[in-house]
Amino acid sequence: MFLSNFSIRAGIAVAATVVGLATVAAGAWVMSGMSGASHELQSISLQTVRAIDVARSAQFNFKKQVQEWKNVLLRGHDQADFEKYWTQFTYQEALTTSQLAELAGLMAELGMDPAPARDIAARLESLGKTYREAIELFDPELGAPYRPVDDAVRGIDRLPTDAMEDLVQLIQGAATKAVQDATDNSLKRPRSMAMYGGAAVFAMIGLCVLVLGLYVTRRLSELQDVVSTLTRGNYKQRIDIDARDEFGFIARGMKTLQVTLAAESVRMEEASIQGHQLQMALENAKTGIMLLDADHAVVFINGALTELFKERQADFRNQLPRFDADDVVGQPLDSLWVDAEAQRRYLDALATTGYQEIAFGDVHLRTQADPILNED
Repeated sequence: MFLSNFSIRAGIAVAATVVGLATVAAGAWVMSGMSGASHELQSISLQTVRAIDVARSAQFNFKKQVQEWKNVLLRGHDQADFEKYWTQFTYQEALTTSQLAELAGLMAELGMDPAPARDIAARLESLGKTYREAIELFDPELGAPYRPVDDAVRGIDRLPTDAMEDLVQLIQGAATKAVQDATDNSLKRPRSMAMYGGAAVFAMIGLCVLVLGLYVTRRLSELQDVVSTLTRGNYKQRIDIDARDEFGFIARGMKTLQVTLAAESVRMEEASIQGHQLQMALENAKTGIMLLDADHAVVFINGALTELFKERQADFRNQLPRFDADDVVGQPLDSLWVDAEAQRRYLDALATTGYQEIAFGDVHLRTQADPILNED
């Protein structure tokens, strides 16, 4: 539209030369309100994006903190390695705490209750104290120096982990609502100001206000539709960012938010699809497959291995009397090996693919073990 090539302030100035000082005053008033609303909306948009980024970063760094704790226990037998991983653990702990403090401030600026972020920070502080008390039990001279420490703190990170995920979801929901509320406020103010300005002028002023009002209403309606679409999780709607007026300025801010949210949505969807595809591939494999977690507990067995366990359950029970083919997932290593401690040491030391021959009565198994290692 022709009007989109000029700022509304310029358009009103032109009209003011024709209809008089009254139009100039009304136009300046309307423009002042719209300019303030556009800056407010942009500020809210940037704050919400920053809050989401900080929340996800804090969640990620907390997971790294927990991983570094495991590295201390599993790889810290040597004093130099112990100090290295402990330093990394304390660094991630401080970084997570700092980000939670920043997040609490951002939540307050967005009008949210910062108590959830502060509560998690308090939990992590308590968690850190518990970890430090437990690490005193770490004795490199023991065969399994991590076991007394692990027994003391096992599972205590689960509640903070769940709370961190809940906080991220809370921030995302609140961020969307904050943008919606800011947009609603930015729409109401210029509408009422345009209405009062239009009522104050004569016929020529009324005509100018009508033309301007129709354009403003159309553009505001478009922006409102965009926000409503974003809140429903649809990030494919076209946003007109070519306008050179204030609405173009707001639209460009919304486009930035749309791209950010779309990228995050695609990343999460791809991760979900990849996880599902991997699970289906493992489940349908003809070779028996078993996955163990870092504590050597069974977290997954596929159909082929389940069928083998059920068919030869009697052979397995000759050496493992408590073996139950229907209750393998969730069981510790002890339920699958006669000498579980030796198997633990074998798996802990495994850095590449390893092979074993195992016999359970008439059942002879050739196993291939592949460790899944992180970057550290």
